[in-house]
Amino acid sequence: METIEQTLDLCRWLYNSMLEQRKQRCFIPLNYKSKP
Repeated sequence: METIEQTLDLCRWLYNSMLEQRKQRCFIPLNYKSKP
């Protein structure tokens, strides 16, 4: 049984992971260029 706090934590985690994915997407071209 989930509490409201757990649900909020999950929402925060999902939101944060979305932001991280966006950042990684921005950096991916740079990583590709640096690879030989």
